[in-house]
Formats: sequence, C-alpha cells, structure tokens
Amino acid sequence: MRHPTPTLALLISCLLLTAALAAAAPPAFVLTDPARDDHGDGTLKYPLVAELREGDLDLVELAAEPAADGTWFVATMRRNIRPPGGRIVDATGTTEAQSARLGFYAFNIDIYIDIDRVPGSGRTSTLPGRKLTVAPETAWERAVILSPRPELSALVVRQELARRAKAAVREEKPRVDDSDLAAARQEAREALESDFWFARSVQVTGRRVKFFVPNSFLGGPARADWAYAVVVTGASLESRFDTTTLIGKAGVADNYLLVPVGSGLSAEHFAGREDDPLQPPVVDLIVPAGQSQEAVLGDYDVRTGRMAQITGVVPGP
Repeated sequence: MRHPTPTLALLISCLLLTAALAAAAPPAFVLTDPARDDHGDGTLKYPLVAELREGDLDLVELAAEPAADGTWFVATMRRNIRPPGGRIVDATGTTEAQSARLGFYAFNIDIYIDIDRVPGSGRTSTLPGRKLTVAPETAWERAVILSPRPELSALVVRQELARRAKAAVREEKPRVDDSDLAAARQEAREALESDFWFARSVQVTGRRVKFFVPNSFLGGPARADWAYAVVVTGASLESRFDTTTLIGKAGVADNYLLVPVGSGLSAEHFAGREDDPLQPPVVDLIVPAGQSQEAVLGDYDVRTGRMAQITGVVPGP
C-alpha cells in the first residue's frame, strides 16, 4: 500500500482545514472592549485575596456564534479563566469546585438585549445589586446571565421580581388579599421564564467562556442590529440574605451573589469610594462609541437616589 508523500499529506491537511473553516459560520457580531479597564468607574480596586487579581474580570471581547438551534455567546477575558479549586466557601464546608460546577467562579456576565429597538419598550431595571438602570432608548426584552451558580442566581432574581410585583399590588389596592399576593408570585415566575436565561450549557477554554442560548428564548439567532448592554461583576458563591431584620435587629445587606463595593482595601469587597451607597459593583462594561466606562459608571446621584445609567451597544446597522 502506497503512503502519501509528506508534500501530498500537507496538501491534504490544508484542504481539510480550509473546508472546515469554510463550513464554520462566521460570528453574527463581535464586540470589543479596551483591556486594563477592569476598575469600574476608575476608583474600583480588587479585593485583597489570592483568588482574584487584576485582569481576571477584564472582558476584552464578546462574540455571538450562530448554531443550529441557538447562539453561542463567547466572552474572552484578559487572563486565563481560573478553574474552581478546593477553597471552602461556606460554613458547611462546601468547596469552590462543588459550588461552581461550570468551570469558572470569579465573575458574572449580564447581557441585556434590546430586540425590538423601540425606545421605551422593555425593561430598564437590571439584576439585583447592580445599582444600574438601562437607558430607555435601549430598554431590553431579554436578559442572558452567565453565573457560576445559575440555579441560585435564578432564585435571587425570582425573589426580587416577586417583591416588586407585591409592592406594585400594595400601591394599587387599599387592601391586599392572599389571592393578590399569589397572583404577584405567579407573575414573577412567568417573567423569570420568559425574560431571563441563566446559562447552564457552558464551555471554558483558556481565556474564553462559551455559553449557549436557544432560539426558543431569543426568538431566533442573536442579530447584529439588536442592542446589547454587557456588564461584568465579581461573583460570590455564597448567597447572603438579610434575615435578622425579621427579629428586630440590624441585618447585613443581601449580597445578591456579588462581590460588593466597600470603603478601604479588604478581602471581603472591592475598594471603592468612601461610604458611597450608589457606587455600582460593576468591574467592566462595554459602552457605545463616544462614551467612557468611567464616566457612565460614575454618573449617579446619592442625594436623589438616581443610579448610573448604561446604554446598549448595536454591533451592526
């Protein structure tokens, strides 16, 4: 049996590679973000822990790759993504690897997608704890969330949706019945299923993390003429809820599975502005051309309670 010569073998390999590249669909879009801007509004400093260092939460690119029945969003970080290890993360002795089973642990990525591109149509709120709103001109219809603990993140969002729905009922009616509260809880469950996708199909390789979103959620493949508001926060693997206020004591604020912002350098939080309750715990953000991440995240008012406002980016025409 004759074997191909080295030159022929190389030619065959090149032809096969060319065919494979031709068969792969090009990305629907690619959004880039400057490197070395993982400092929020410019004042944010990483916690004093070995598990986090500058660059770990620095998003430099987000791409959307079409698939047969959905879209793979591909986030590229400045540094290789650290895999979960054996560090204990809660009082029960659960390890990092046991909690974060998707192959990463350090960050959350939120993508708020304006599909209809109608100003004022959609939501302007963001996930709990972000201390952000979305500009009405890119109000969103779908939110895609990459979290190390998607089930627990979904629970946090459902509780917040239920709280808001109950508050709306109490504002509308002088007396609230159990049936009203049950309807509010059902409304929160339906909103969670229709408007929020917590990625569970995730692949981590080097600096890249891919997460799948089906067409059934987005209504089709991700498109370049939609608007995307992309937010990166530090992830906490343990959810801390405030229950002490139920017994009349001052409690600790919910952390919403985020690494919060606090005063001074610490192992527990990002260091930010001194005693500033509205500083967003956002480490990195993709902003439209002509805008500055630092200016956007620093534009809030503690006197009036106005939070920083972000705007979605439209990749194509």
